[in-house]
Amino acid sequence: MSNPPYNLGGKIINEAHKNCNQCVCLMPLGQYKSKELYRHIEDFRLADPKMFADADITNNLCICTLRKDVVDRFKTYEELSMESYDPKFKAFYEVNKSLKPRFRNYFETMMSSDVVFDNTYTFATTWRISVNNVQDTKTGWDYKYNVTKELKDIPVHDRKDGTGKMYMAWILDFGKGHETACKNFNTWWWYKGKHGLCAFLIKSLNKKSGTIEQAIPRIDWEAISDTQLWKGGKYDEAVLDVMGLKWNNEKDGVEENI
Repeated sequence: MSNPPYNLGGKIINEAHKNCNQCVCLMPLGQYKSKELYRHIEDFRLADPKMFADADITNNLCICTLRKDVVDRFKTYEELSMESYDPKFKAFYEVNKSLKPRFRNYFETMMSSDVVFDNTYTFATTWRISVNNVQDTKTGWDYKYNVTKELKDIPVHDRKDGTGKMYMAWILDFGKGHETACKNFNTWWWYKGKHGLCAFLIKSLNKKSGTIEQAIPRIDWEAISDTQLWKGGKYDEAVLDVMGLKWNNEKDGVEENI
């Protein structure tokens, strides 16, 4: 059983794997991407981040059994990552990853950012993330700001709090001239707040693994407002429908719309 320093985890486990027929590792999911360790995983399960008291760890900690004679149960790291997502939303992620992005996204640290953008075609929001890049598992995603102005205009005292947390901005750029797409995305993002599809998708990644981009529908945000569901104010339903999906109330999750 190994629990190596995470900054050297992939390297250490790779050496152990070369010299042992089997090894059991406790590391964040992303460490298994190093040296393609995911190709030799026989058994995989998520660990409870709260299992270590007073430890600041990532929320995608997992226990994996690696064997030399096991090859390509997971052919790609993305396949392994998919196993860590909340299964209630697996259908969404499987469809979404096959679609081509219709926007450009990037991150900015709000402590020093001088980014200027036109909010008619650029959407930005923030959450709190710790200085050492470990997600804040206590508060989760923070919807404090819907940034509709230059990031540098947000007061410095609002960019960092007394716990050492730093505000980060996630920015979605639809491109100049795509005002409708930006407006529609903004409508969907804030629809129903923490009880809407957007919040559920992000939460399922936050508790398991993955990045926020995987929760953002790669659909034609310009054209979606022409659909009947959207015109009827059913924004979540409209997004799922154009992806060939639907919400199942009984299972409280997403499934294929057969």
